[in-house]
Amino acid sequence: MTCGHLDFALAASQSAAILVTIPVLTVFASGLGAALPFAVTALGADPSIIAAPAMTTLVDVGGLLAYFLIAQLVFAAFGMKM
Repeated sequence: MTCGHLDFALAASQSAAILVTIPVLTVFASGLGAALPFAVTALGADPSIIAAPAMTTLVDVGGLLAYFLIAQLVFAAFGMKM
């Protein structure tokens, strides 16, 4: 795919991995954003102080793990060994 001066060349396996990962991360982040304040409140802490840093960290780590796990499955489906 060409966009102006840039050439974005992605293999079908890479595109499929990204295509599957984005909805998974969206659901994960929204679920975490809804549940984390309740969990922090149940522990007796103020959710406004803890929720934002914890959510950012958990979504970042979860996103990397999810991407690599999904990419491994997608690449295996395309016959690529990891």
